[in-house]
Amino acid sequence: MAVKSSIFSDIARDKEDLTVTLLTLPLLIIMEEHVMNNTIKKKPFVRFSFTLTLFVFITIFICSAVPLAAPNDETMPTKDDLFPTPPYERDFDPGYVLVGFKEAYKGSFSNEEFSGLDVVEIKDLKLSLYESLIKLPNADELSQDVLNNLKNKAGIDYIIRLSKGTNESVWEAISILELYPNVAYATPRFILKPDEDHYEQDYELGYVLVGFKEPYKGFFSNEEFPGLDVVETRDLKLSLYESFISLPYVDELNQDVLNNLKNRAGIDYIIKLAKNTKESVLEAIHILEQHPNVAYAIPNYILRPAEEDVFELLITSDVNGTVVGISGHYKAGETIELFAAPSAGYRLSHWDSSSGGEFADVNNASTTFVVPSNNVVITPYFYLVGDIDGDGVVTMADAMIIFDYISGKRTLTPDQLLAADVDGDGVVTMADFLIVFDYLSGKRPEL
Repeated sequence: MAVKSSIFSDIARDKEDLTVTLLTLPLLIIMEEHVMNNTIKKKPFVRFSFTLTLFVFITIFICSAVPLAAPNDETMPTKDDLFPTPPYERDFDPGYVLVGFKEAYKGSFSNEEFSGLDVVEIKDLKLSLYESLIKLPNADELSQDVLNNLKNKAGIDYIIRLSKGTNESVWEAISILELYPNVAYATPRFILKPDEDHYEQDYELGYVLVGFKEPYKGFFSNEEFPGLDVVETRDLKLSLYESFISLPYVDELNQDVLNNLKNRAGIDYIIKLAKNTKESVLEAIHILEQHPNVAYAIPNYILRPAEEDVFELLITSDVNGTVVGISGHYKAGETIELFAAPSAGYRLSHWDSSSGGEFADVNNASTTFVVPSNNVVITPYFYLVGDIDGDGVVTMADAMIIFDYISGKRTLTPDQLLAADVDGDGVVTMADFLIVFDYLSGKRPEL
């Protein structure tokens, strides 16, 4: 029995190595045969007990060795592996994450669904845009295919705000979200940050976009920003707010959107530099980034597809209406969305292109345009309702023109017929004459 104890103690000392344990098994079997044949050959009960004990010890050693074959501390993933140090420090918005789902998600990003995720606010991007568009006064004129597509994509793309506004919280949230099979992507909300080696003519020389952490009400003076030479500034959010509130149908706009723009005054600016050079842009960015209140400073980028034939598309309008559309460089055959918003008392007559291209509907305020293989200027034309003689005002002379047309005393051109159809029912009748007459006599405030 002393021999047997020595064998087991040797195995116990080497049990961290599975190979040693397995190589020892044949020796145990040989020993078992030797002991059985020479020591307890004639005692069946003792032989059975010895065999059972040997089997138990072999099982214990094998089971105890297997877990030790797992990776050691050097190969186990570390915290840095799971939450890597971000390759960028200031080029995304701390505390916010963009999340996309493979199938529509209707939850609330609760801790029960996403263990460890601490979310204080969520926004469905597609649904929010859809709800904003259908509240516009001209919603009926918008492309229904576009609206339906936005509505059908509800629950796919979100932006979430985390309880902690730090870079670390962003990466931790992303690592949590990416564990779930329905999550298609989870990324920071990036802020474009320039890299001197990656652009030459992709931005507008002499202009810089600047964002502040706290509202800034200064003038970008040389005293505040030594070395900065600015000749003009514009508060982007405030300018957009002031443009919206000047619209005739401002009361029908989403007040939350307007208030958000107003409250963001002093945060985002575009500044014009004294020198229109690449060097002045880079120098200004360097100066601005030294200021503790500056969140970002980037060139005013011009998006331009690389290595493809692109053409300049310019969208213009007059004082009688505004246009929602993006001038820029486009590939031939590309389709862009257009929306015309007439001023009070005006209607859209038609869209016009300077040189080719195709409108889906030239008479619809909400339409699309296919870019031709050349530079082009797009212009919407508006007309003053009731101004049949085209002198820019509605007078009794216009009312009499309508009356003479109804009486069969004169004919009207297509443009005049549009202006004379005051009630917009597609025909010129006595009802249109009475509307203009009542307007001129003060019985109705507007046409």
